[in-house]
Amino acid sequence: MINDCEYTIHKEPWKYITSQGGFFTSEVYENLTNILYSEAVKDWPACNGDGSDPAYPQGQVVMIDEKAREKATGFLREFYDWLWTGELKAHLLEKTGVDFTRYSWMWHLDYPEFDQSWHNDFDSYPGKEITTFQVYMAKNNDKAHSGAIVSSICPTDREDVDVRNLSNPTMAQYQVSYIPNQAWSFTASPKTWHAVPEIDFYRPSFMCRDFKIIT
Repeated sequence: MINDCEYTIHKEPWKYITSQGGFFTSEVYENLTNILYSEAVKDWPACNGDGSDPAYPQGQVVMIDEKAREKATGFLREFYDWLWTGELKAHLLEKTGVDFTRYSWMWHLDYPEFDQSWHNDFDSYPGKEITTFQVYMAKNNDKAHSGAIVSSICPTDREDVDVRNLSNPTMAQYQVSYIPNQAWSFTASPKTWHAVPEIDFYRPSFMCRDFKIIT
């Protein structure tokens, strides 16, 4: 299902990794994107549609749990069955050093007008260490500019910048391009500020999140 890809370690503006080459094999990626860009996703229930999740208030998260697995058919069921084999869990442990729980898999389905203002993931979940692993499920490179923007400072603390202008280079030093099959991962800290520009298109991704109690 996945390539034995290596990762580039970035140290600026804070530590994160990006995959070298595609994360999923080309055949798997094609099958998954065919599903994700079909009408089928409209029947997938958002787990946080009430806005109660501080990290995803717009309710765009679809959990891949036992119920979703039982309902899935065709290639999607094959993919979900594979998730339960432990191969992905082992890969993430080897490459990130984090032992993700089996119940952390999800689809992140962002629709037009979605955005995320500056946040670090650390403040939203006190007493927990959060690691995120995300694979961008883009059709092509046309929306590369919509990837996450990362900064070592909170731009909202700066009086000399427009906090809504996510293209302002004084606010964010780097961007993880939203390109096909691009995986990236980081562990949250007080400095891991990141944001997503507002989009006017559909922007799906596959995501895993691990929560560990640290206090």
